[in-house]
Amino acid sequence: MSHSEVTMTTPVWAWHTTTLRTPEQDAPGWWVGAPSITYHSRFGFLLAYRLRAGDGRRGFAIRLAQSDDGLRFQDVWQTNQQEWSTPSFERPCIRPAVDGDGLDLWISSVDPETDRWRVDRLTAPDPQAFGSARPIRELTAEMTGLGSVKDPFVWRQDNHRYCYVSCTPAFPETPAVLQAITHSHDPFTVNTLLSMTGLFHSHAGGPWQWRGMVLQPRPGTFDGHTARLTSILRMRPYPWVFYDANHDQGANYDEYAELAVLKAPDRIERPLTREPFLRQLSSDLIRYVDAVTVGSRLHCYYEHKNPSGSHDLKVAMLDTGGSST
Repeated sequence: MSHSEVTMTTPVWAWHTTTLRTPEQDAPGWWVGAPSITYHSRFGFLLAYRLRAGDGRRGFAIRLAQSDDGLRFQDVWQTNQQEWSTPSFERPCIRPAVDGDGLDLWISSVDPETDRWRVDRLTAPDPQAFGSARPIRELTAEMTGLGSVKDPFVWRQDNHRYCYVSCTPAFPETPAVLQAITHSHDPFTVNTLLSMTGLFHSHAGGPWQWRGMVLQPRPGTFDGHTARLTSILRMRPYPWVFYDANHDQGANYDEYAELAVLKAPDRIERPLTREPFLRQLSSDLIRYVDAVTVGSRLHCYYEHKNPSGSHDLKVAMLDTGGSST
């Protein structure tokens, strides 16, 4: 898949930023973030997010919160490591259900048997009912032929669903690589593996079909190690793509948000240099941007790194003046 370079022209906007959640401790490794946002006609704003602990528990819980205004959220459901027998959760994805008026919650977790990331789906009639939902296995390394698959972002257009995932290609399972994965429970920390974005497609509720890699690291650039799609925002004339980037494996936990253009579901065009637009949100490191427009108000949710090394969950809001669709 070829990706041509693009020069982006983005507006200068004044954001109103609010901290939504803070971790239990203001110290390295204590994070609240990896948000996923959706707006549902019955349930309002729904925000799924992950909690991580600096005491060795890593991603220890996923929570779902509900709001009428996108600013004041009440937690309505939580699941934890013990319920899934997993070493860690990563970013979830909350969406209106494809086959009704309920909800789908996509969970990415480390498979305790393989130490590879996988993606499962829970379906419930309302936000409080996920506790009785049974996980449905959607994507695994074995099913997809990939090295690992996580961080789903599900995007719908009419009868088509597109699932963008953070993934590694299949890799030689040498003793050194397997030992490193067993130690970390995370292939993405192995310094010989790159983090990229792959695409799966489903039509009319059918099975997922692999469409290929759509964002790959570009060696020697600001996204030379990681290119992880986190959100698609419908804008004119083309949707914007938010993605996380870093330049080398040593910055694995210090990704920063970048911006690209979606010319087609499997065609993403990126600038050659870092786009300054997202620095309007924060001068600090931010990642996992997910955005939704309700009316003329744009809401951007993201994980923000503090000087202490802890991470907060924030939202930045503005009126777009009708520039989005």
